[in-house]
Amino acid sequence: MLRYAFSWNDESSEKALKYVVSGRSPSESMSEFQMLDILLLTILTEKDEVERTSALVFLEEHGKSLVWDEERLRKVYFVLENILGSPVDGQGMTYSLKSQVLVTYTALLIQFNTFEKDVARFEGFVDLLYSIVKHTNKSADRILRAYACECLHELESWHPGLLFPLLGEDWRVPPIWAEGMTATVEAGTTVESSATLGKFVNDELLHIQESYARLFFTTIQHFTEQLVQEALKHQPEERPEELSTTSSLPNTPPLTPRAGLAAATTAAPGMAGAIFRFHIPRNCQCSPGHPFELPADRTPPRLPRKLLRTMTRSIGLVLDAMPTSSSWSWSS
Repeated sequence: MLRYAFSWNDESSEKALKYVVSGRSPSESMSEFQMLDILLLTILTEKDEVERTSALVFLEEHGKSLVWDEERLRKVYFVLENILGSPVDGQGMTYSLKSQVLVTYTALLIQFNTFEKDVARFEGFVDLLYSIVKHTNKSADRILRAYACECLHELESWHPGLLFPLLGEDWRVPPIWAEGMTATVEAGTTVESSATLGKFVNDELLHIQESYARLFFTTIQHFTEQLVQEALKHQPEERPEELSTTSSLPNTPPLTPRAGLAAATTAAPGMAGAIFRFHIPRNCQCSPGHPFELPADRTPPRLPRKLLRTMTRSIGLVLDAMPTSSSWSWSS
């Protein structure tokens, strides 16, 4: 039966079978082990996609009760990763099934605090989600891409600042402003200008553009909140000559790279052409914070003009993609 799910590799089939159903200690509860084994085998081998999806949802909702040690957790991740790595054939393996696997995997990462306990796995999964969402305008996998956006949105909501590297160089704060701050996109750690979250919103033409827009908005909202809060603590000295040199060129479309500023945004030595690998940024929060509201007795800080132009273009882009949502009060 496992060869049905692992038809591309017989060796993987035997390995999965041994890994899923073996290794029990006589002193451990057989019923709980059996339930977890049944769920995993259903996910791997069942031909009915509804049953496989139901097993994934059950695992997502009751993970804490069924998985209480690292060995079981690794077993679950092993099964989910094999599903994600399998080729889509439209019968035993579909994009909708993979989409539910992404949701279950995301829920387990959050439930078991993988952000702190298993950084490599957490970063690898974010990298996988990013590799899915960056291929815009492909109709065949649109469901998978929409779910990947929602999973990234969930992770960004739980860990504000997580996706700052995916905003790109346009969201970097000039050094004169960033001194002593953490709310900035770090140099040499961002994606190329053609592969940012904003660019994806701009490029996506299918109905799932809304998922991209919601993800982009939540990320820039967290960025803005962090930046304003820290700017209030570190009010920089106003230097007009610095502001004038960092302003954007007029009449440019949203998120258009500016050739005139190439020297200012040159990648660090050795970074040109390098494959982007996601790493948790240092300004990422470990847990959701309270929504930020500017105190009534405080004056909004002055921000770099270039960054303000980027924010304005980005908000306009989001409103074009989601015309019925027109405020900063969206639930994140």
